[in-house]
Amino acid sequence: MELMILYPAGTTDFTTLGAGVLTDVQEVCIKEVLNGGHTLTFSIGRDSALYPQMVYDAYIKAEGQLFRIRSVEEGRGGDGAPFAHISCVHVWYEAADCKYIPHLCTPSGEIEVDGWIGQTPEEMLRQAFDGTQFVVGDVEITKPTDLFGTKTNPAAVMNQLIEQVGGERECDNYTLHLRKKRGSRTERVIRYGRDTQSITRSVDDAALITRLYPYGQDDLDISSVNGGKPYLDSPLQGNYSYIRCGSMDFPEVTDPKELYEKGLEQWSNAESEGIDLPRVSYRLGAGELSGVKMGDTVRVTDQVLGADVTARVVEMEVYPFEPVRDKITLSNFSLPPRSIAERVAQQAAQVNRMTDRSGCVMSQYLDNVRGKMVSEVGEHTARRLTVHQLGDIWVDNPDNPTRAMVISDGIFAVADSKKENGDWDWRTVGTAEGLIADALHADWINAGFINTDKITVQSTDGTAKLTGSEFLITTPDGFEARMSGERGFEYIYSYKDGVPYDYVQIDHRGTRRYWHGARIPEVYQFAKGETVCYMTNDGLMTYGVIYLPGAAWKEIAKKYNQLMDDDSRSEEERRTLSEKMIQAVAIPQRFVGASASYNMVVVANQLVRRSIGEERVIDLLETDATGTVYKVNNDGDTGTVYYDGALLRYSGYGGYRVGEVATVNHCGIYAAYDIAVTMDVE
Repeated sequence: MELMILYPAGTTDFTTLGAGVLTDVQEVCIKEVLNGGHTLTFSIGRDSALYPQMVYDAYIKAEGQLFRIRSVEEGRGGDGAPFAHISCVHVWYEAADCKYIPHLCTPSGEIEVDGWIGQTPEEMLRQAFDGTQFVVGDVEITKPTDLFGTKTNPAAVMNQLIEQVGGERECDNYTLHLRKKRGSRTERVIRYGRDTQSITRSVDDAALITRLYPYGQDDLDISSVNGGKPYLDSPLQGNYSYIRCGSMDFPEVTDPKELYEKGLEQWSNAESEGIDLPRVSYRLGAGELSGVKMGDTVRVTDQVLGADVTARVVEMEVYPFEPVRDKITLSNFSLPPRSIAERVAQQAAQVNRMTDRSGCVMSQYLDNVRGKMVSEVGEHTARRLTVHQLGDIWVDNPDNPTRAMVISDGIFAVADSKKENGDWDWRTVGTAEGLIADALHADWINAGFINTDKITVQSTDGTAKLTGSEFLITTPDGFEARMSGERGFEYIYSYKDGVPYDYVQIDHRGTRRYWHGARIPEVYQFAKGETVCYMTNDGLMTYGVIYLPGAAWKEIAKKYNQLMDDDSRSEEERRTLSEKMIQAVAIPQRFVGASASYNMVVVANQLVRRSIGEERVIDLLETDATGTVYKVNNDGDTGTVYYDGALLRYSGYGGYRVGEVATVNHCGIYAAYDIAVTMDVE
């Protein structure tokens, strides 16, 4: 165990002993998840000499890594002694708000092209972290790729890059590495009873897929290169009782052959396990696991459970002062750096503004109108041009006329049929004031103005149509691009009951995307991790706390609570807004404080909510660096956090019976949370 050292918030030299060494700490726990969270928690007496300096943003060095203090919760122990529980996050978390990147773009001459195009991961990371405290270290993935994004930050860029090209993040304080794969394949065999005090095995087939529908850019599929089939079947499909169907998006892929190869890469092979195998995790209580590191591959055997598995270390919970409490999680899969938020795909049509410097639409005016008329002239008919005082009528055949032209008194008219009474049906009439005709055929029509109360201009194949208030183009895929003064520009993928159902709309309010008739937000703020809620048999529940630091979270919490407190909106309207703004899921992972139990059930599992009349909405608290008081349990006790941002609380507990006793006991729950919040709602 290395020394735990406290440094003031503005420290830049961490080679010294800083403000002092922490010697009277308890319950020291460092938790790290592969490509995920990295936190430090500990308790200390409030009478400690260094306690007054343990404020928000101060540094704690533990096991050689730097952490920032994010919350201080004060209380009293069972003996009445005052203590404080300190929660810290690794300095990597600063990458989420140390720099704002409005737009990823690539200079090309005098213009900027959308996205970082054809760059290596190292080039992208150096651009993203340029001007920050972070240093880009080893980048083991070298294949160039494209990256697109707006209103983002360095951490989001790195997470997006990992999702796109693979790899695993390794942070050594402010030095960041992108490894192909962390850890090494060890010869270590962990045997139950020798190295471990407990072992639990969980199997999750929620993400299992044995028939994959891969999609590329603009819903590209593989049917053109796969015998007309848009899907791929796993070689392991016969191992299951029915076919598990699912889809995956590869928005950067535009070639069906490349998309086909991407799909095949998702199946299991000799080197890695894919989406056609269930996710298996082993949670081990470690005794003597020294030397095992994050990402290492180890083997676990347990004759009682029948477990003999080779898997990677994807989570470590280390107690430096009490190694007997160490825990590791082994799994055959790795979590992506972000999940919700699925990524919401961005498609929009580009509209070129055709205006002059004054903002007026440009028109072409003609000084002369020139046309060419084609007439049929009989072989034996020839006439000289003469001045006629009386009108003339010309026919194609004097004995049996079928077509006629009349010229008389500054007017001409043409007919190709007669009415029932025998008179010519003059359908095309021209005067000095204009031309009236049923149809006009021309390669080009140039005009300064077309004045009409009803107009329809349509291409021969029907794919383009202009009416008096709307311009419509139908694409070869059957989609529609529609422009009107009322609704702006719309790219429509499908209709329902005659109304656009899946579409993108651009107007004076900006760009909005709709899926199944509902608006899809463009900008989200994400958070994920794990928290724990404790529950005693006498009903005292200590909430799990979800810390959401940063200016973006603080602004979201402020706007959210303004909307929830707006009495001009109905209670139902505010509840609906809350549901649109906050998407959250809490998944129970394991029970706390239950042993030798059976009939274990989850009794409660939700985020803490607040009342709005008869409605209930998620309680998103705005926090401030000067101190924000919040309720830590259902008995009204309070705690204080010192950071700018937001805070959520988790309420969950389980019930169980011990032995044959009928009494139901209560216990706490560790839960994994995944949260996406947006202000981009209507």
